[in-house]
Amino acid sequence: MTHCVRCGGEVSTGDHRACRDRLVHEPPRFCGECGRRMVVQVTPFGWTARCSRHGEITSADGALTNLADLDRRHVWHPYAPLPPTMPPYVVDSAQGVRLRLRDGRELVDGMSSWWAAIHGYRHPALDAAAVEQLGRMSHVMFGGLTHEPAIRLAERLVAITPAPLEHVFFCDSGSVAVEVGIKMAVQFWQARGRPEKTRLLALRGGYHGDTFAAMSVCDPVTGMHHVFSGAVASQVFAPTPPLGFDAPVDPAWVSEFERLVASHAHELAAVVAEPV
Repeated sequence: MTHCVRCGGEVSTGDHRACRDRLVHEPPRFCGECGRRMVVQVTPFGWTARCSRHGEITSADGALTNLADLDRRHVWHPYAPLPPTMPPYVVDSAQGVRLRLRDGRELVDGMSSWWAAIHGYRHPALDAAAVEQLGRMSHVMFGGLTHEPAIRLAERLVAITPAPLEHVFFCDSGSVAVEVGIKMAVQFWQARGRPEKTRLLALRGGYHGDTFAAMSVCDPVTGMHHVFSGAVASQVFAPTPPLGFDAPVDPAWVSEFERLVASHAHELAAVVAEPV
């Protein structure tokens, strides 16, 4: 066993490839005091640069600036313009509801509906289950293959859903779940000999995702639908229902909803609505 000439770690060759690759991509470092080019030593976890006159600095000193600059140059964040109008926060770790930023500050993740971590970060039961599963396999494709965790999850989901629902179709996001539901509805009517029933009735004010079919049933004014006018399917929209769990049933709204369903029944494949 030999040791890497840069990081000192035990490696199979004297020229540690991981360190060499990092050194190739690491830009030259110049001393901020005298401008001299510094000698850089790269390790798997960072780098140290030494000036012959003014000592050394480490990757931690410039890591935040470097990451923010790299993010700006190479990452396009969801629902953000390019180039970005404001830099994102660089998260270093998370615990419970708190996010620790690279600069040492802490934030509370208060997102309630958009990519929410509903059980918090680093939940011990979830982390233990993930580590145990990774010890066996991280992932296999689900086409033609299956595995116990998915089977057990499907069994539990069927147990808590009303009859006659007996099968689970797994999706990797909410948008894809909406797409699958729409395709199932359209395919149902095709199998019944009614291929003209392809349109959907949705409620104004709703949000269902950012893939194309899901966009088509989002609110046509405040959602993303209007941006893709002509490319997204045209759907039927009912007025926003009265707000509040305790709000009484509005006969006028019910009447309008029933009128829309009846007048478009010949072409509707399904009604799409959020549970709340």
